[in-house]
Amino acid sequence: MNDGKPPFREPDLDGLVADDRMVGGLTPACAEQARAPYACFVEGALIVTDCRTAELVKLAENAFRDVNIAFANELAALCERLGVDVWQAIALANHQPRVAILRPGAGVGGHCIPLDPWFLIAAAPDQARLLATARAAVVAFLVPHRAFRGIDRRRLAEQRVVDPAGVLAEG
Repeated sequence: MNDGKPPFREPDLDGLVADDRMVGGLTPACAEQARAPYACFVEGALIVTDCRTAELVKLAENAFRDVNIAFANELAALCERLGVDVWQAIALANHQPRVAILRPGAGVGGHCIPLDPWFLIAAAPDQARLLATARAAVVAFLVPHRAFRGIDRRRLAEQRVVDPAGVLAEG
């Protein structure tokens, strides 16, 4: 049983040093040269491969997060509709060792995660139907509007007024 948290860390400097890294190159010699600077500070494994595989791995990692964040956001909407605390539901579900539901949020974050699945979709649209469906769900879902509704409800509950001119949303 895990502690109810997904088995990953948020990006941080410790992760930069501790996490394994995939390094690709056009030739084995190129890959080795690309690996050398990382070897100066990375304590995790430095896995050397060809550049095509390394790029696919990067796209796959971000597509995985995208699909799973889409799921977490959809679960949050379902919980809201059903009157269930999404945070408690996720924490309890994550006690199952083969479950690691991510945290819902206003979007998928970063500039790579929402873009990278499109590279895979464009390369093989017939084999990337799940990715296309997840991307469409994220775009159509308008998660930022739901996040702002949640902020508004909290502010109302606390009897605090939000001046819309003082709110900046980016992303």
